[in-house]
Amino acid sequence: MNDRLLKEIETIIRSVFQSEDIIVSLSTTAHDIPGWDSLKNIEILTTIEAKYSIRFSMAELILLENIGDLVKNVEVKLK
Repeated sequence: MNDRLLKEIETIIRSVFQSEDIIVSLSTTAHDIPGWDSLKNIEILTTIEAKYSIRFSMAELILLENIGDLVKNVEVKLK
């Protein structure tokens, strides 16, 4: 697992929530972060897509259960 990528995604999430207190791990889910709703989810995903010049399909998004799944998906797209 790419620790640098995990930290970059954590930075994006902190930016979206405007909070430096947020700490994410591979097992973090939206339920672990207060205020993470569907609009925040879209903002996080579109920011990741823009940063890495990638696109997620709806099928890929449905399978994401936690930050670890997201990191893996981004890693695959960057290869």
